[in-house]
Amino acid sequence: SAPRGRVRVTAPVEMSGIADLLLRFLRAYPEVNIDLDLTNRHVRIVEEGYNVAIRAGGLSDTTLIAHKLTEATFVLAASPGYLALRGTPKQPADLREHDCIIFAPWSANASWLLAGERRAQRVNVSGRLAVNHLEVVRDAAVAGLGVAMLPAVFVQRDLEAGRLQQVLEGAGASSSSLWVVYPSRRNLPPAVRVFVDFLKTNFQQDQLRAVVP
Repeated sequence: SAPRGRVRVTAPVEMSGIADLLLRFLRAYPEVNIDLDLTNRHVRIVEEGYNVAIRAGGLSDTTLIAHKLTEATFVLAASPGYLALRGTPKQPADLREHDCIIFAPWSANASWLLAGERRAQRVNVSGRLAVNHLEVVRDAAVAGLGVAMLPAVFVQRDLEAGRLQQVLEGAGASSSSLWVVYPSRRNLPPAVRVFVDFLKTNFQQDQLRAVVP
């Protein structure tokens, strides 16, 4: 009667950090196999035959069941060398005069949502580099290519080591949610059910590696 079978999972590329969590699950359920597809494209779960997706930000498909795993806070950061050369932004509007590293496959019409004291505000940004991989965004910021918006947990060590400095702390960057998503509660295979329940119970914020702003 133990759960058994294969669970097909899709998650963002940067979430390779959940490997330890998956190892704990596979040890707890030796008759369950996991197929993990790390991709930054939007996967159509039902049409493509997946059982579970880990997704970030807003959810557009209301036909899916979703449970929030964690809330990620974003920070704005740049290298000390870049700030010494270009100056430190004092207010959100100053970002328009800076090179910003865009987390997207293209830089056209890019904007960042910042959390203000009274209300959030959206600032148009531009820069010389746009890339849809958070690790490359972080590496580019450390290398001095500009200001980046990144999950705080993703750059915590860089901030502590002084490789990056947080900017606009008063304005603050926005936060975003990370979800586990699956097609339906009805007729849910036992292997899928225990995997979803395991994520709900055991997912910790320090296992977060990607949240799309």
